[in-house]
Amino acid sequence: MTTGPRPTRVLVVGAGLIGKDHVAAIAADPTLELAGIADRRAERRALTERLGVPWYPTLCDALADRGTAGESATDNPGGIDGNIVATPNASHVELATIVIE
Repeated sequence: MTTGPRPTRVLVVGAGLIGKDHVAAIAADPTLELAGIADRRAERRALTERLGVPWYPTLCDALADRGTAGESATDNPGGIDGNIVATPNASHVELATIVIE
């Protein structure tokens, strides 16, 4: 039996209004898999429990646990291939810089 390529694993940072839309889009795309949600608001953890994915209080916690895109393909098959920053605009640069570094 042959299997196709594994889905691209995406972490969503921020599970507010826009973040929830991104989560739904990931769920609807068979080539994607939700790797987890990072959101500092603990009440949003219920969403991850419903979806059966990890919740992280910070982006740094998620990256430390799941790994970065560079190690995903070889060293960490359960890692993160991509990140969606769905937080308020003022935090985009800071969070994107963490991902890039």
